Amino acid sequence: MKTLQLGRFLTPILLLFFLFGCETEEDQNTTDQTEESSLTIVETTQSTSSLSLLVDALIKANEREGSDLLGALSSEGPFTVFAPTDEAFGALLAQLDGFDSLDDFDTDEEKELLERILQYHVIAGVEALSTDLEDEQELNTLQGKSLTVALDGGVFILDKTDNPA
Repeated sequence: MKTLQLGRFLTPILLLFFLFGCETEEDQNTTDQTEESSLTIVETTQSTSSLSLLVDALIKANEREGSDLLGALSSEGPFTVFAPTDEAFGALLAQLDGFDSLDDFDTDEEKELLERILQYHVIAGVEALSTDLEDEQELNTLQGKSLTVALDGGVFILDKTDNPA
């Protein structure tokens, strides 16, 4: 039986996003900043092979009637996305009871949950580079919740349970 507990999803997914999904500054510097900034979030994820499960998750969540997550992320930003790599998504799915793949998000309720989880990892209106973040800075998510930046010992994002990722 599938267990849907939003709090149980958020902390592990944030942790996985940061552990496996962040590029190094060296990786970021090798890309063409002009070309990258002209792409939407959806175009950026579609053009990055290690983010194919994120693309699949966006499409799956957008299948729910009334959802416009793809439309929102295709609009002009800026946005900051804490994007999981395929490896991070795979690790998360391995930890979830009853969710072995994105195909297991098959009901409207589960697709809505997936959409809320994805929205929780998008900061709208801000291009939040790690070098621009300040300790205890609040970042408002597309979901309407806030995350807090902690800079003690590195860059960490605290969710509503104050667990660092």
